[in-house]
Amino acid sequence: MEVTGITVSKEQQGFAPTYRTGLPVRIELMDYRDPTGHFDKVGSVGMFEHVGLKNYPAYFAAASQAMAPDGLFLLHTIGHYETTCVTDAWIDKCIFPNGRVPSAQQITQALELSFTIEDWHNFGQDYDRTLMS
Repeated sequence: MEVTGITVSKEQQGFAPTYRTGLPVRIELMDYRDPTGHFDKVGSVGMFEHVGLKNYPAYFAAASQAMAPDGLFLLHTIGHYETTCVTDAWIDKCIFPNGRVPSAQQITQALELSFTIEDWHNFGQDYDRTLMS
């Protein structure tokens, strides 16, 4: 089975071979709104924070359209317990410049037309060690 990854960053695409040596992974230079083909599983890791609130519905629609019938979608994102329209200054400076940490409400409202949530996990307590490093 081959895994296909997508990115809009030429630098990231060029750097990827360092980490995928010997693995069946292909990295395509492509915008998430322009997927080609259908996939059994679609995963989004470390990207959703950069999409922007106004683009959430289009993001989920694109993921849904890229999936085969009965496919599975995984969204891995850093979230906030409070709904706000502002990004914390420290998060903006140190973690996601020009990004946005979505709230559970913002995520669920945007995805309800494209997906059904079957499972939800909070890994916040584990992320503290990453930040401290």
